[in-house]
Formats: sequence, structure tokens, C-alpha cells
Amino acid sequence: MLLAALLMSACTGPGAQHLDDAQLVKTLEQQVRLPKDASPLSDYTRYYTLTADGMLVGVYVKDFDGGDRQAHLVSKREMPLILDGGCSVINVRYDPDANKVLRVFCNGIA
Repeated sequence: MLLAALLMSACTGPGAQHLDDAQLVKTLEQQVRLPKDASPLSDYTRYYTLTADGMLVGVYVKDFDGGDRQAHLVSKREMPLILDGGCSVINVRYDPDANKVLRVFCNGIA
């Protein structure tokens, strides 16, 4: 029992194994700095998925069609695939174990 308590107290890092999905998203959204041409985070509906290697990948889609402007954790198949759109579509990659945003970039423009 004491060993279990010690192990639990040692797990204080922000890694994926220590946080639930909602907390992972919250941690990322507190850290992410959007590109200078982007709108505020609250203007985007945000889709996230966890990759096989433990990364949290996000696609932010600007609210053009009445999107709910909320964060959603979805399967890889449910992630939006948008190939252009400039800063109306933002891509994010976050490493929960390192507690570090690795990439943030706007889509290109067709």
C-alpha cells in the first residue's frame, strides 16, 4: 500500500500516462501560441487525436459554418483533412511527456 502511494506521488509530470484526455487538451491550449496571422483560439473548433507514439495532434478549423468552437478528442479517422485555407486551419503537435508544443503552423493557400 505504501509503495503504491509513493509511486502515485512520483507521477506528477504532465505526460499522457498521468493526465486524462481533457487535461491534456487543457494543458496544450494553455501553452499553444498561434501564428501571428491566426485568429484567437476561441474562433476555432479544435479537433485532437492521440497518435500511436503518444503525441497529441490537433487541427483547428475557423468557425465559418457555425462550428461549436469547442475542443473535441476524436479518432484519427474523424480528424478533419483540409489541405489549404491559410490560417483558417491550424495544425498543432504536442508532446505530453515533454510538456512541449512541437509544431504550430497554418495551412498553405491553394
